[in-house]
Amino acid sequence: NCEVTADFVITERPGAVILATGASPFIPDIQGVARTNVVHAIDVLTGRKDVGDRAVIIGGELVACDAAEFLAAQNKKVTMVRRGPEMMTKVVLPHLRKPILDRLNRKGVIMLTGVKYEQITEAGLIISDSEGRQRTIEADTIVLAAGARANQELAKQLEDKAFIYSIGDCARPGRIREAIHDAWKVSLSI
Repeated sequence: NCEVTADFVITERPGAVILATGASPFIPDIQGVARTNVVHAIDVLTGRKDVGDRAVIIGGELVACDAAEFLAAQNKKVTMVRRGPEMMTKVVLPHLRKPILDRLNRKGVIMLTGVKYEQITEAGLIISDSEGRQRTIEADTIVLAAGARANQELAKQLEDKAFIYSIGDCARPGRIREAIHDAWKVSLSI
């Protein structure tokens, strides 16, 4: 029931350290991303942050789709935007991908791909299309769901001080299946 720091681990002198420190949300480099109308998808999905009637979700993978479906179920006007050419490219199984996208379409979620994020303002998100035309997508709230970065801060602090195994999202952001597999492999090797 305490914070595990590098000093704590070094003092304990363990034979091995299994790090499962998770991931942090990826913050895209967009002018205005620190505005008060910008929230993280995980905060929306867990109820820690409220969203206005109009939301723009930056991202197009599973977390973005979960947030879009969650907000659409609350009768919010939802627009998803993504830099890449398609939504949900990391979900390659058609029996999973297509039903999710179909549900979003039925719920009226607008999905825009191939855009460039220009600026977040009080009015919403300014984007450019593939031909360079700019427009503002009006929104009360901008929801960031642009991925995650492995939280390797403690691993870096313990380099050369302890035998470390990083598992789950702190090794590489992914799904629960990969995290469980990592833990299983590490437990067999210790």
